[in-house]
Amino acid sequence: MQLLTTQRNQASCPQTTSFKGLQAGEWIHLEEVPSTFAHHEGLLLCQVSKGEWVMWIPEHGEHLLKFSL
Repeated sequence: MQLLTTQRNQASCPQTTSFKGLQAGEWIHLEEVPSTFAHHEGLLLCQVSKGEWVMWIPEHGEHLLKFSL
């Protein structure tokens, strides 16, 4: 998946670290979606490692978003 744009939204998350300026609670527009029924935006929930975030995608559920470093 690739990051195109971000939009801020309030959400709580136990980890507050950010990756390249991203923060929990941001909506991310996705160029590629995990299924044909999934929305093209996902909500960042928590950063789990240096290049991975857990996100929630409407009509899909939780998804692990991996960034190439």
